[in-house]
Amino acid sequence: MARTALLILAAVLLALSWLDERLFIAAWAGLILFFASVPARSARLGWLAGALFGAVSLAVSFHWAPRMLSYSFDCDEWSAKPLLSFAALLLWESIPFGFLGLTAALAKARRVPLWLVPASWIALEHFWPKIFPSSLGQTQTGFAPMLQVAELGGVAAVCFVMIYACADLGRSMAERYFARRWRSAAPLLLLIATVLFGVVRMRSLNNVIAGAKPLRVGVIQIDPSYNESPQKMRDASEPLAAAVDLLVWPESTLGTYCTTLSGLAEVNRDIRIVREPFIQDQFARGLKVPLLVGGKSFEPGVPEDGPYLQTAFLIDPSGRFAERYQKRVLLPIGEYVPYEQYWPWLHEWAQLGEYFRVGRSDDPIPMPGGEKLGVLMCYEDTIADAARRSVARGAEVLISLINDSAFDTDIALEQHRRLATLRAVENRRTLIRCAGTGVSCAIDPLGRVVTRLPLNQDGRFTTAAPLLDSRTVYNRAGYLFPYVCAALVAGRALLRKVKRPSP
Repeated sequence: MARTALLILAAVLLALSWLDERLFIAAWAGLILFFASVPARSARLGWLAGALFGAVSLAVSFHWAPRMLSYSFDCDEWSAKPLLSFAALLLWESIPFGFLGLTAALAKARRVPLWLVPASWIALEHFWPKIFPSSLGQTQTGFAPMLQVAELGGVAAVCFVMIYACADLGRSMAERYFARRWRSAAPLLLLIATVLFGVVRMRSLNNVIAGAKPLRVGVIQIDPSYNESPQKMRDASEPLAAAVDLLVWPESTLGTYCTTLSGLAEVNRDIRIVREPFIQDQFARGLKVPLLVGGKSFEPGVPEDGPYLQTAFLIDPSGRFAERYQKRVLLPIGEYVPYEQYWPWLHEWAQLGEYFRVGRSDDPIPMPGGEKLGVLMCYEDTIADAARRSVARGAEVLISLINDSAFDTDIALEQHRRLATLRAVENRRTLIRCAGTGVSCAIDPLGRVVTRLPLNQDGRFTTAAPLLDSRTVYNRAGYLFPYVCAALVAGRALLRKVKRPSP
């Protein structure tokens, strides 16, 4: 009973770091207490301890999820469908935590080396088919020096250092033995080296950022859900047009257009080329500078329920669609249901009226002056590989268009922003987020929020984003780090099997 209480306490501590990024140290305390509490005598008990730890921490961290699911399902928050769905998500997402407890138990019993604990976690966190791409490394968004190692190995590198150091300290706490020899000091030395690397790297990159050519961007935060929103966005944009190179409006602002349309001048009430709701498109024309705005598009001849493409349009001052970007990663539950391709009834069960398909191009959008924009839409800014591929194709700045009006809790909006923060560090690019309700902000290549707007309020800001074209180790090859971890775990298991004596 006492061990269970310690595991629950450890889970709550970890959850605190998700609820407020200023409490990033709570994640360390929670993980150390977890590793200290995992029973060493039984791999099965270790697995159960890990699963309990994961389920409780996820339930507290993302307690707002049933309300969001109720909006998707169009039902009451406390009805069976959202609650059972959330419970199923918790069970599914807690399975990797079970294996974390299992490997931790084996390491405490000296049956496997300690490095196997973080390596197996990184492999599981990457390859397990998770619904939402959260990572333990993202609990550290409030501690910028710790994040900088992401330019070498992504968020997985941050997570590896955390797990390795916490597993070592937790085992030492359980054994009440803190003496260090050079071999056993490796986890703490790695942690110290990581923080020092972060401090030095931040200082050196400040000079690079200051000397880079800037792209002046104006960001408008207005909820696009209302009929008067386009007029309000126009009114907020006009004072900025003379001072910026680009204006940005949120996702879901523009209408739904056939891919054959070349611009807003061709819009008319013909469902073959424009689908409801018919907006007053003149608000997006004549702004003197290009406008990047989210809408939808469809191929000629598709039925009323789609499939549609979530699309970002770069509109020149005449109203011409100068460039288009089509979303490459869809939002689970909101835009599709996982595995609906095998069980189509899931789409109707979730009450998703329209079907969506994904775009295929990683190419950035070119500006008239030659600047290259890596565009992301909503959920995509939480997907490391989406941003990485855009930067690998030449993107000099990342811009994310977001609606998020379905997320009516401040914690959910802040967590979405935190899930996106590492995209800036991994690729050393400024990430500009334009959201309907928040968080609209500019995150610099060091992962720092340099400007932002209050949540759930109309607002605007301008920012000068440095245009960078160098590629990080992560962008070139560091994204393979989870594969390396998986290979090490598999190699260790194979070696152990080969060395096992025959009966």
